[in-house]
Amino acid sequence: MKKIVLISVLAIMLFSACVGGGSETRSETRFETDEGEVRMETTTQGEDGVTITETEIQGEDGETIKFTQSSTLTGDEWCQEGGTLDLTAIGEADSSGTVSMVFDKIETSGKYEGLCHITLISQTPQGEQKIEYWVDESGERGFMEMEMGGQKFTQAFP
Repeated sequence: MKKIVLISVLAIMLFSACVGGGSETRSETRFETDEGEVRMETTTQGEDGVTITETEIQGEDGETIKFTQSSTLTGDEWCQEGGTLDLTAIGEADSSGTVSMVFDKIETSGKYEGLCHITLISQTPQGEQKIEYWVDESGERGFMEMEMGGQKFTQAFP
């Protein structure tokens, strides 16, 4: 399975976290890629303020990747201080990793005033990467900051 499918599903799961209250839902989706049909089966359950979503993706080639997402995000509040979103992907050696997002706070002063500070840490076989984001309520405007090779880089978006 192409890494683009893995990255796409990872992004969808991270940014579409939802919360249930003691309920469970199941769904199955099939879609076509350049390599053939992909089957995605998802189970979501929420209890005690934590939502856990498990997704298994199986490609036509038989490769299976399992995702587990855990979220403490609730409701419609756009910057939930202390909220977390964790995702683990288990597949072949180059398809495994974890991503954790921590919603720190809305900045009250300085360059990032009014923006939500989010820290994203990913762990893959290639190593650990930490990226900090400051975003507005729409999620369309903000800043990204990361360190590479001992140097800190900041980029505004869009």
